[in-house]
Amino acid sequence: MRLPYAPSGHSTTTRLHVPLCYSPRMAPYIEVDVEAGDNSPWAVVKMFQANDEPREVSQVTTLRPDGSTGPCAVTGWDGGGPTPAYAATVADSGEGWALLVYGGDEGIRLKHVESLSPWDLKDAEQWGEPCLLLPLNAPVAQPPCAGRPNARKSQSDV
Repeated sequence: MRLPYAPSGHSTTTRLHVPLCYSPRMAPYIEVDVEAGDNSPWAVVKMFQANDEPREVSQVTTLRPDGSTGPCAVTGWDGGGPTPAYAATVADSGEGWALLVYGGDEGIRLKHVESLSPWDLKDAEQWGEPCLLLPLNAPVAQPPCAGRPNARKSQSDV
């Protein structure tokens, strides 16, 4: 089975390194290379062994800045604004498997799922992270057209 080097539209600085052939002896790796910036003050460079192919996500359940845990909208972030966010099952340094959520060269941006405000660095109700490592069973949701490459967005999806 041949795998792509990176998901389409994927940032060039947050790289997905995948061997040309996927086999049990050659595990794919995801390199998260996030620059500190306006979205997140933390720079991160980490390599993760992936157990599955990354999938685009639009919602995760995680810890919020107020200490509560709940569903959050998520997007990748780079210098130009929103970009897709992805999730993949990865090895977590001997702790077992975890769900990695990552995005653009400045990480990911989150907000309460109920928020209708557009993505904006100046919005105090939104926050940035370099990436997230969540429990393997953490709920995630894909965008309406994810997984349907030939699907066209309807007016209700826009």
